[in-house]
Amino acid sequence: MGARVLDQASWPRAIFYMRKAVELAPGRIYHHLALADIYADAKQFGDAEAELRLVDSLPVREALDTNYRQQAASLRKRLMRR
Repeated sequence: MGARVLDQASWPRAIFYMRKAVELAPGRIYHHLALADIYADAKQFGDAEAELRLVDSLPVREALDTNYRQQAASLRKRLMRR
């Protein structure tokens, strides 16, 4: 794809597309985890923590959801150390 793809990347764009994914499938733990991770990288810590709370509130439905919850716990610890 080349380096031009990286020129198109931005936190607002990443947030926009992950929020769209959450809107289309609000029950998927992975989408909330990915959005929380993007928010954390963009230094929007309150938004990241809100998504992590949603991860905790959703039922496990897919094979990797337990793993995603563990990743969410790790991200939460990382946010607490900031």
